[in-house]
Amino acid sequence: MVPFDFELRTRVVFGHRSFTRLGHLPREINFRRTLLVADRGLVTAGRIGEALRFLAEARIEAVPFHDFAPNPDSALVDAGCRFAERWRLIPSSRSAGAARFIAPRRSISC
Repeated sequence: MVPFDFELRTRVVFGHRSFTRLGHLPREINFRRTLLVADRGLVTAGRIGEALRFLAEARIEAVPFHDFAPNPDSALVDAGCRFAERWRLIPSSRSAGAARFIAPRRSISC
């Protein structure tokens, strides 16, 4: 197992048209690739298409993932981790904390 240290700091951006800043925010912290986790409702509403466009305009490679249900069980979390591993977006799921990259993202409010 490869040791690593991961610190998660939360930033909340709220306001009229703040969603349009989606491509600019990751660039502030030098993101080049990201896993975009969202439920099927956001996909159906077209919000993921918008998000992908904003990210692409900022030259951020985004890999969408939406193969999960509300309140994911361990099997769905494992599937999400395997998906992210294939894209080399997270450490191996064998690492102790990899599931937290998927499990906390049960819903997103845009």
